[in-house]
Amino acid sequence: MAAQRWVGWVSVRPGRLTYAGALGSAAEHAHHAVQLMVTAGAPILLADGDGVEREFRGVVVPPNVPHAILRGSTDALLVLIDPFSATGRSLPGGDGDGVRSVSSWRTVPGGDGGRWSSVEAAEEFVESVAGSGAVPEEPEHPAVLEAAALVRERIDDGQLRLGDLAAAVGLSESRLGHLFSAQAGLPFRRYVLWQRLQRALALLAGGASLTDAAHGSGFADAAHLTRTFVRMIGAPPSRLAKDVRWVEQPNRSSLGPGSARTLEA
Repeated sequence: MAAQRWVGWVSVRPGRLTYAGALGSAAEHAHHAVQLMVTAGAPILLADGDGVEREFRGVVVPPNVPHAILRGSTDALLVLIDPFSATGRSLPGGDGDGVRSVSSWRTVPGGDGGRWSSVEAAEEFVESVAGSGAVPEEPEHPAVLEAAALVRERIDDGQLRLGDLAAAVGLSESRLGHLFSAQAGLPFRRYVLWQRLQRALALLAGGASLTDAAHGSGFADAAHLTRTFVRMIGAPPSRLAKDVRWVEQPNRSSLGPGSARTLEA
């Protein structure tokens, strides 16, 4: 019988949450992210908002579409991708915002669990599904790297403004915004939001209370943090911090989250 509990690892970086392991069931919900689900075992069973069911070995659930996981898998990959990101725009079926019928969701091939045994392997697998268009090709501009570093330093500030960062790095606001979208793979405001979610998860995994994690990542309060998590990824932060092992992203780029480490929730 397929596992109904979530036992695995989760990692967050700007524009993406990656989970690998045993995929449990989930009540009907909707979120702003595009959802890629692939299993190496038995098919997963999903239902749309009308209760219509369908089995998949691999599927892309469009953003803002009600869905439920009725039967999970013992070995699966689930990736929530910002629809404004380069990968979200390139993922087959990811542009179907509002496509409610499970029969219309885009199928993708199933996978081998070894292909998502680590964060790096999972990232490579996702990009292979999304295609070459998922990765911006422009070299990183020094001002963008400096601005990204300032975002991480000031992430607990609830009023991070592009104009302030542009002034700090010596570019116009419009120029920095354009460069950020091209090189970070998603617009500045979305980048900041994902950095906040990432910081909150790190604080929670380290033992912080929900309130302290909210304040430490620039949210007004615990309720604001929880609402944002549910809207963006369909689950409260307490569930992610409690039920799975949180793995910080490797330092692939200065636009990324920082050095690699593993925290046991």
